[in-house]
Amino acid sequence: NAYVVTQWAKDTSFSDKYYALKYAKEELHMADRDAEIFYEILIMSARAVLLGRGRNTAAYEWDVFWTRDQNIEYPRILANIKCAQEKKQVGLLLDEKRRSVEIWKYIVGLSEEISDDTEKKPYIVTTCRYGLYLYRLYELIYRANALALQGGHREEVKKAVEEYDKVWALWEDLFESSEGCPTIYAKEDQFLDLIGYNWNKGLDSAINPLRVLDVNGKVLEKNKVQAIIDNGWGLTGAGLN
Repeated sequence: NAYVVTQWAKDTSFSDKYYALKYAKEELHMADRDAEIFYEILIMSARAVLLGRGRNTAAYEWDVFWTRDQNIEYPRILANIKCAQEKKQVGLLLDEKRRSVEIWKYIVGLSEEISDDTEKKPYIVTTCRYGLYLYRLYELIYRANALALQGGHREEVKKAVEEYDKVWALWEDLFESSEGCPTIYAKEDQFLDLIGYNWNKGLDSAINPLRVLDVNGKVLEKNKVQAIIDNGWGLTGAGLN
């Protein structure tokens, strides 16, 4: 990103693709076909991040700060789901999260098509798999919580929680076994000692309340967390198209 932006600032007559391909060929020493694959990965990952972290619609409001750096803020996740519920758009919210995962799977496939002659291929494959695991976890968190808020889906929530645990194990294995793998996010269901991160915890904080549900498939009263619907700087109503 830094390379493309700085080069484009010097000469805006060329497109972002021109500079991205230039970087791939001159800095990563990729062949033409691999450079094209690399560019498609860049474009598709931006789309996957948009759908997985945000939304591509103005149909309901969205708090963009439900996830920050290596942690999440569970009340804001609940608020995003409730905003979608109020507009009868939970299906759309979950569809976008599923679509994000589908794109990440496609991205991993693209990365594996890069020639073995490319020195940085292992790192590229690792980071693409990293993205897939992270956004699978995001999708599972939103799906499980949306179903628990609705009620009547105990088995579906149970399966989502079990899948969450399996994906987390895969993510940890990737980190431990792959050289250059980025640091994985915080997992512990406890407050993080970070200034300015009110209510931020590890990802388990959005799953642990769902591990035992009541007979109606809803969160037990003792495990309920109040959603934070904040009209301040984190909440956006504008579309991201």
